[in-house]
Amino acid sequence: MKKNIIIISLIATLLIVISVGFVTYGFVMTNTVGNESGKKETFLSRVVSVKYSDGTDTLSTLNQGAFNPGSSIVKSFTVENTGDKEAMYSIYLTNVINTFSRTNDITFELYRNGTLLNKGTFPTEEVVIKENEVVNVNEKLSYTLKIDYLNSSENQIEDSGKNISASIKLSE
Repeated sequence: MKKNIIIISLIATLLIVISVGFVTYGFVMTNTVGNESGKKETFLSRVVSVKYSDGTDTLSTLNQGAFNPGSSIVKSFTVENTGDKEAMYSIYLTNVINTFSRTNDITFELYRNGTLLNKGTFPTEEVVIKENEVVNVNEKLSYTLKIDYLNSSENQIEDSGKNISASIKLSE
């Protein structure tokens, strides 16, 4: 009798371990090139590669000299689906720093393959800048995020030496 209970317990434990193994196998991590933090976005049952043109997911005015009215920052990245199913994701900005007092003077434009997807004022906190993007199997999408410091007829001296910074992330 004790042998039967031990055998049944071992079989049940083995089935649980195998089940957990199959469930976790469905979660595939993305291959993010240039993500200094080493964090990866998780997509269920897909493999998505994110590559940043300058090797980092961060855009910043720091270490770029003066960011004056009329200046721009351009950040490019690609998203490629190397998995076996289409992937849907959102693009957002995290770790946002915006020390400008005249925040309306700093704007962004997000393009995909040359087509404008979204534009607005550069945020002061984490924000989704594009929802429900889809990349098909074996498809590669190119994105460009442009940040502009607009010229204004009003005095902009108070923002001299101020900075912006953010990380570009994807989430399912």
